[in-house]
Formats: sequence, structure tokens, C-alpha cells
Amino acid sequence: MEYFYIHVVSYYIGNNRDDNIKRAFQQLNNKMVSKKQTENEINLLLVYVIFDELTNDIRAKFEEYKKMENNNTKINILFRWNTGGTVQTLNYAYDYIVNNNIKCKYIGVWEDDACYKNKYFLDIVDNYLKEGYIFVGSLWGNYNGVKTLTPNNSRQVPYLTEKMIYSNIITNNKIEENMYMWCEDPYITTLTNLHKIKEKMNKFTLAPENEIYTHCQHGINYGEVGFPTRLHINGFKFIGLKLDEYFISFENKSIGNKNI
Repeated sequence: MEYFYIHVVSYYIGNNRDDNIKRAFQQLNNKMVSKKQTENEINLLLVYVIFDELTNDIRAKFEEYKKMENNNTKINILFRWNTGGTVQTLNYAYDYIVNNNIKCKYIGVWEDDACYKNKYFLDIVDNYLKEGYIFVGSLWGNYNGVKTLTPNNSRQVPYLTEKMIYSNIITNNKIEENMYMWCEDPYITTLTNLHKIKEKMNKFTLAPENEIYTHCQHGINYGEVGFPTRLHINGFKFIGLKLDEYFISFENKSIGNKNI
């Protein structure tokens, strides 16, 4: 199967924000993601439902959302255990797409409470991808493009260790501060770019898959800060777009500021 855009939602059931799945579908179904999208090109909403314990009732409840799909936008609901955070969802989505021979022009992996604001948003993203950025994300706070450790934010970031960055390293030696570089999710890119990351880094996150998710370790150290830092160390560049200009929140009219 081939899609124009695959919009992946990383949804943890403990947040109790089920309506955000419907909101994401409504936003995607308007077919306003790109001027380049033709009438015959469809989108896919791929929802990863993240659970601590999966029951038949939970499975049945979320599979009901598949009934919303139409000729413009298809829906697939997948389930995974609560580990690794949004970057682990990126990893799972990539494997699912490759293993099922699915093709697309663009893919974005999002937390459930955020979405793009602007009409033809992917055309804005595409301009950055053509400049060699491996993904386009968001930027929370008064920064320009990416974040690094500075006197203004160094106290807000948990410190990374080598085992969060390098495969097969189990020491707790800290990463040098000048190696840090990140922006916040979503991760919007192409399959070609994900192939490049997979080939270079093997795993998108090194968070142990037998550990349950924790915000600090899995969400930030291995994920939101650790994943982009690994990309930076491996020679990739990325960029975050200004939060208030390009993104909306399904919880509030404006997402506001976020400090890590």
C-alpha cells in the first residue's frame, strides 16, 4: 500500500485523552497537508496505543476508531507495551511500515495532544528536508532551530550517559556537554531519511525494552534529548520549528511553554 502521508500518533492510554485520536483524524482528513497531494493520494492515521496491561476491552475500544476511516484517510490501530516513549513509537512504526511493504512520501510521529497548525504544513517541512535536515520537529521556548546546553537551560536537562548514546556501552560515564543538541517532537521526515538513521544507528532509542517507561529516563534521556543528540553525534542535522507559529494543542488553544 502507498500513502502520501502517514501521521503516527503515540497514545498512552493512562492519559485518558481518547478524543485526541478523533481530532487527529479530523485534522488529517481535510487533505490540506500539501499542495502537492493529488486527489488520488490518501493519508494514513497510524495510532500506537501504549498500555501497561492490554485487555480485550481495551483492544476492542480502540479498534472502534477504525470505523472513522474513509476514502481519503485510512486508519490502523496497533498496540505496544509502555516502554521507550515517543521515540520508541517511531522505531515500532518504522519496523511496521518496512515489514508490511508500505510506502509513503512523508511520515510524522506525534504525541497525541499536538498537531500541525498551518495549511500545507508538509510543504514547509519539505523545504527543510531538501536542505539536508534529517527531520523537522518543534522548538519550545525562545531558541533558534535547535537547543544546546547553555547557562540558560543546562539546569533544566537531565544529564546523559554513554549508555544512552552508544550501542553496547553500559558505563555511566557522562556525555560531554558540547555534544548535546536537540529539539522537541514531532519527528517529521521521509522513509528514506529513516532508512539512513536505521542504517547508521540501528535503533532509534537505546531505552531498554524490558523497562517500563519513565518520563526522565525513557522520555527525555533516551528520547527527546538523547535521540537528537545521537543523531548529532552521528553527523545528522535536524531543526525545530517555532511552537506557537506552527503547532496547535488539542488540550488548549495554545500549547504554551515547556521546560525540560
